[in-house]
Amino acid sequence: MPEETEARLRKVALELAHILSDDTLSSRQTALIETARESIEEVYRKNN
Repeated sequence: MPEETEARLRKVALELAHILSDDTLSSRQTALIETARESIEEVYRKNN
């Protein structure tokens, strides 16, 4: 995976983690964000 892509994925994952700290999210929003983070982490693991 190109370094730039890897850096962008890390940035998105960090942003999603920040969004998850917002206590006004609905349970559905939280679940969607967690799924997105897990998907990003899976792609990162598969490519490293």
